[in-house]
Amino acid sequence: MPMELFQRLCQLVTLYLFMVLPAGVMARQQLPPSFKGYYVMPYNDENGLPSNDVTGFFEDLKGYCWFTTQFGLIKFDGRDFRHFYTGNVPSLTSDRLYSLNAVSQDKVFFADESAGVHVIDSNGAILPVPGLKARHNFLMSQHGYILDLRKYFASKEDSTRIITEVRASKHYLPMHEFYSDANGAAWFVSGHDISWFKDGYFSPVDYYDLEDRAHFYIQNTLFAIDSIGGIRVYQHGKKTAITLSLQKILPAFAGKKHIDLNQLRFCSDRSGTFLQCNNKLYALQFDGQTVTASLLLKDLPLPLARHICYSERYKLYFFLTSTNGFYIIREQPFVVRSYKEGMENSFAATLEIQPGQVFTSNGLLFSKDTVQRVYNYNLQVFNTMLKDRDQHIWFMGGDTLFCMNNQLQEQKRWLVKDTHLKSLQQDDKGTIWLCTNNGLARIDSGRLKVLYADYTPLDRSQCMFFLNDTCIWIGTTVGLFAYNKRTNSLTAIPEMAKNYVRHIYRAKDSSVWIGTYGQGFYTYRNGRFIALPQDRNHNLATAHCFMEDDNGFFWIPTNKGLFQASKASLEAWVRNNELQVYYHYYDKNDGFGTNEFNGGSSPVGIRLQDGRFSLPSMKGLVWFDPRLVKPILPVQAIHIDKIMEDAREISYQDKLVFRAGSNKMSFRISSPFFGNSDNFFPEYRIAGVDKLWAPVPADNTIVINFLPPGNYALEVRLRSGFGAHDYTSATLPFFITPHFYETVAFRLLLLLMLILLITAGIYSLHKQKAKKAKERELYLEQQVQQRTQEQAITVQQLEHTVGELKVSQESLHQSNLLKDKLTSVILHDIRSPLRFMNMLSNQLHNALIAGNNQSLTSLTAELKKSSDQLDTFTKEFLIWLTTQQEGFRMRYEHVYVKELFQEAETFFRNVLNWNKNSLEMEITADISAWTDKQLLKIILHNLVDNANKHTENGQISLKGYLDASDRLVIKVADTGEGMTYTELQVLQSRLEDEKNLFATDSTGNLGYRIVRDFVAQLKGHIAVESIFQKGTTVTIVFPPGPDH
Repeated sequence: MPMELFQRLCQLVTLYLFMVLPAGVMARQQLPPSFKGYYVMPYNDENGLPSNDVTGFFEDLKGYCWFTTQFGLIKFDGRDFRHFYTGNVPSLTSDRLYSLNAVSQDKVFFADESAGVHVIDSNGAILPVPGLKARHNFLMSQHGYILDLRKYFASKEDSTRIITEVRASKHYLPMHEFYSDANGAAWFVSGHDISWFKDGYFSPVDYYDLEDRAHFYIQNTLFAIDSIGGIRVYQHGKKTAITLSLQKILPAFAGKKHIDLNQLRFCSDRSGTFLQCNNKLYALQFDGQTVTASLLLKDLPLPLARHICYSERYKLYFFLTSTNGFYIIREQPFVVRSYKEGMENSFAATLEIQPGQVFTSNGLLFSKDTVQRVYNYNLQVFNTMLKDRDQHIWFMGGDTLFCMNNQLQEQKRWLVKDTHLKSLQQDDKGTIWLCTNNGLARIDSGRLKVLYADYTPLDRSQCMFFLNDTCIWIGTTVGLFAYNKRTNSLTAIPEMAKNYVRHIYRAKDSSVWIGTYGQGFYTYRNGRFIALPQDRNHNLATAHCFMEDDNGFFWIPTNKGLFQASKASLEAWVRNNELQVYYHYYDKNDGFGTNEFNGGSSPVGIRLQDGRFSLPSMKGLVWFDPRLVKPILPVQAIHIDKIMEDAREISYQDKLVFRAGSNKMSFRISSPFFGNSDNFFPEYRIAGVDKLWAPVPADNTIVINFLPPGNYALEVRLRSGFGAHDYTSATLPFFITPHFYETVAFRLLLLLMLILLITAGIYSLHKQKAKKAKERELYLEQQVQQRTQEQAITVQQLEHTVGELKVSQESLHQSNLLKDKLTSVILHDIRSPLRFMNMLSNQLHNALIAGNNQSLTSLTAELKKSSDQLDTFTKEFLIWLTTQQEGFRMRYEHVYVKELFQEAETFFRNVLNWNKNSLEMEITADISAWTDKQLLKIILHNLVDNANKHTENGQISLKGYLDASDRLVIKVADTGEGMTYTELQVLQSRLEDEKNLFATDSTGNLGYRIVRDFVAQLKGHIAVESIFQKGTTVTIVFPPGPDH
């Protein structure tokens, strides 16, 4: 317990010292690092910066970087700029902004050109600060210092005196040049002098005319440089006796009597004090007597900066400029060793022949700082090398296999004709094996012995691997083969057929890993080849080799960069393939000459004795120490920067609520990350709705459409480590308001209404029952009276029933008579055409025997017409029967009467000719009727047929016209036998009586019955005139159509 208290006390003391010690002391204790290799990332108007004139920088607690520019304020998360200006921050009075200054990291101040002061709070909100005015009562320095003068304005005289000083013309820069300490005192540097401010009073200390060029600040000490390199030192409001010079601090200025201060840039802020000169960056430190300069960066390809800052969080240097935007400098953990340009700089197999000396397959020898050619490249072309247990170096040159010592002195050679060496390996027993394009061989007792020769499978071999004592795997471009030492046979492994196998590696735990060219990588477990998942962009399709470090990671070079993967996470995926594997990506920005590494050699990558790795690429050898490479992971918190509801931006305090009927909700997320963008891939899901995680779109905006009302939670996560569950995550609960009809209140109201309805129904039912009981009582009282009346009614009903039975009996009798009559009439009407057809058949038979083709043609035509007439009769009869049924509907249309007359003349031509009758028509072409064409046609055909049946060697006429009332009048007249007066009277009475079933002519023909019924359907009138032995005239009159 005492030990725990002691540790807790130490933590509190450390925290206290961190908070109260001056920034300069902390900076001195934590000297910014020196980068041997680095990458410069420019940011300007070409990649999103709204202005190239950057005036201020600040890194907030959440990890965002803020910049003031001549066109607004910028929030930068390492990938995207968010721009704030007068267009979206109404309180800004100008877009020209200056400086970013903070009292603490949760409150950052900046000023605009109109002296307005704004603050950025801990939530990133930009708010105006009433009562503060820049260059008046609130001073800000480009070095990050703030001086609030309001507390010194005790009287009008004090405020006038102080404001007169700060507004003096000697302070001609947009922001004052000053450095303040923790007690509120400050050093002011102007175009005329150096002043000390304390307790509301300015005291001139020394003359100075280089306001914005050559001064810096360390540990509450001000340093001013003059043009001859002298450095004046000021402390506690006074000039000290300490004498320093740039010539002593930097050897590059030794011996110079005049120094061009325009070629130097001193920058001091809470991250350190820096000097940029001669394309170098130095960190300046002060020990109380002497200033020392430590080289941080050399060969800087940058102009002099306006300001320089260092981010301890991200290990980055920021260079702000007034014309080129800003630059970020990041350390490159990888080093490229190269020789010349072109193919001589493309490497394959390498060996460390002695500590720190790397021999390459194209004849180069790399040492610590030098490289030299030891073999002629044109003569020594080989892609496989071997360093055996005795430190001998093996390689093949031309058709000769060489064995050298580690001084590259030849020990022995073997002639290997007509072949190309593909792989050299040494087994556990020390035997050297050779895999060539046409055979497998080994060195036995100093002699080369060919064990297997078969050109076809070995022609495209790539690597050789000792699986066990009896089996050797040979990887080829067409698959993986197994060579059996005992049987001297080569067998293709079907599971790896058509895979381009280039590399096989046995890990420290004896697991086997296989790299291919185009098919990803595999592991071999218990006789199974398991394909591992690839990265999102499928760059791991070309896995050249597996470099295993001491921290449990695989380093896998590919054609598209280098990947770092946790071997433990790969093993976890093999056990459970629902887990995800994280592959950390490195590209040429981390120090490579190119993203394309080389593979297919033996070996591919090597581990040097000092622990560094060496990987061949198309542009040099990439060397790095895996122990020193720190992957940059997205470990900062995830934030929701902007929320949109349909087209409206919304904000919230405690809980996010969307309105009822919201169709589209969008969330823009961000998380500060200054690493490789390929390692930043956020995912999201709606808890309770989505089971799987979906990638956040490239614009970092999540769009959700048409969610029903209710409570939800947006979950966002980022990979923050190599473990299966290493994520940075954020959850945003939100609520979608239901419409009133979707609320619980509405449902309760419905329930209440339902209860009221049920209650009302029960009451109504009870009332109805009472009413029915009373009605029943009245009903019983009336029963006696009703019984008497019912008896009388029963008698009447019996009498009526007897009458109806008599009527029904008569109707049945008449119906039977109608059926009999119809049968006889139908037989009568079809007898003539059948007799005619029989006659035609006899004539056809005779003509067929006689072979009279002309008669056959004529007779068959007549036969067809007769059959058509018979068919027409049956159709018309069926139509008439249909009209007698309920539900029959007329089909009215405009009908030209002349066309019907012409159709009738054509239809009856043969029958008329048979009776030697002629047909005359009298009608104008434009007479039309609004009627049912089919019924009118049947009426016309029946009248013509009746006239023809009763006329021989006579004349039949058709006449149509409109009378004075626009009624259609049709007359059908014949010169036939006519009817007697009695027959005519009977027919007319039957036609006028619609209930009469027997409206036939004197011969019993059914035609008049059909005509009468159809005319009645068409709301017309029929009249018959006849003179015995002179003929008959039938007149039909139809009412005018709807147009009249």
